Amino acid sequence: MDIKTFFSYLVLFVILAFCNYTLRLSFIGLFVRKQKFSCSSCGKCCQYLVKVREPEIIQLEKTGKNREDFVEKRGTVSFLRRKADGYCTFFKFKKNGIGECTAYKYRPEICRTFPEIQVLGKKSWDSRCPEITIPKSVYLLGLGVCIIIFVLIVVL
Repeated sequence: MDIKTFFSYLVLFVILAFCNYTLRLSFIGLFVRKQKFSCSSCGKCCQYLVKVREPEIIQLEKTGKNREDFVEKRGTVSFLRRKADGYCTFFKFKKNGIGECTAYKYRPEICRTFPEIQVLGKKSWDSRCPEITIPKSVYLLGLGVCIIIFVLIVVL
């Protein structure tokens, strides 16, 4: 195999790896959407990077904190600042180990709706939430589809 063919396969592999990830998320979304959701207040979602808009920042200022205390700018985009432990500035654990949002009443939209997402125009759940269970068969199905696509591209 010459170098050009090798790099062609490498590029194809990278593209298919991305497709695998995207397809699996779609498959997961289709299979988990009928699950019931109940938040356990574990705080896992409070470790994600959360983009905030100006109206949300104004709402969060009603907690009594200055925006400099909870907003992190990256270029022109604002995000909720995270503490050294990786959790959102507004997240804390209570004595019983259950997490809580100290800005619950003013939290951003993504925090209000998480883990609800839209997959192919239908309501589903974000599989990053530990309360959402995903059958291994769903992962394997997504991987199988990608392998079939890869083989068809290589053969054809």
